[in-house]
Amino acid sequence: MKKFIGLDLGTSIFKAVAFTPKGDKFMLTHAYVLPYPANSILDGTILDFGEVSQQISKIIESGNFNKAPIAVAIKGAMVAAKSVKVPYISKEQLKNDMLFIAEQYMRADPEEYAIDYKLVKTDTENSIAQIAFAAIRKENLADYISIIESAQQEVGAIDVESLALSDLYTRMKLPKNGISMILHIGHTVTQAIFIKDGNYSHSESCYMAGEHCTNLLTAALQLNSEEVESAKTSPELHPQGDAAKKVIEERFIPDFIKNIDKVVNNHTLAGGLPIDRIYLSGGSATLHGLNSALEAKFEVPIILMNPTALIDVTNNIAKQVLELKPAALNVAIAMALR
Repeated sequence: MKKFIGLDLGTSIFKAVAFTPKGDKFMLTHAYVLPYPANSILDGTILDFGEVSQQISKIIESGNFNKAPIAVAIKGAMVAAKSVKVPYISKEQLKNDMLFIAEQYMRADPEEYAIDYKLVKTDTENSIAQIAFAAIRKENLADYISIIESAQQEVGAIDVESLALSDLYTRMKLPKNGISMILHIGHTVTQAIFIKDGNYSHSESCYMAGEHCTNLLTAALQLNSEEVESAKTSPELHPQGDAAKKVIEERFIPDFIKNIDKVVNNHTLAGGLPIDRIYLSGGSATLHGLNSALEAKFEVPIILMNPTALIDVTNNIAKQVLELKPAALNVAIAMALR
């Protein structure tokens, strides 16, 4: 296992982690979460290069990370990921045909996109291979490389967020039967990632996430940012807890459920099998009342995607960060464990 600093460049928070192997587990040696000015990154697009580069330097320094290449995941409209089945003769032939296959199945022009793939599994008897493709616009890929290098850091790996979370699902040894859906609920976007028989199938973005709930609570209750975060996950401990519950349960969750229902319907209309389980990931994974509302709507188990069973912790700072919101670190963890 190569040692990487796993970095998640969120819309308003950067998260970074680093591990060393320890038997069947991984030792979390460093972890740090850094809030930073909003609107420097929007839906994966870098808007303020100087600010983002400066914050990368700051999180590495503040977290006291050892020198190691950075692995980062990209999301948003500039990336695409897809799982397809293609004719298979050999790995060499597959490699030679890759650009043609990518253009045919993903409509990704090799002149505009950097394309990579992973051979998921092969059926030699029927000469078929399942491949997971990743495509990133070359100009956006160059932007991410540029900001990491501007922060005086080495680029180790760049991946698509949905594929990174799918890899984490596999590493956590989660169910390989049926259809799982990961709902990675970020600040502005929720990624719905479909896992079929243990492997990445497809994903869809939903523009309904934690920021919308924050805005509703802020407007209704006049809370500051720290109070909002507390009210979102533990309203029973908040002085305006009953009012916060009402906003979340009556105004945010119904809209969120409607949006996720559309994603599920799109999956079904495309010929997808019924969902067997839903995993919650991201900063708003533990939002008050969300688990029970999703369970009531979709009638499947709702499970927090918490990778801490893979992890031992070596220092108090990393432990505090991990215990804060473990599911919020999933992308950073996925990239560090590549």
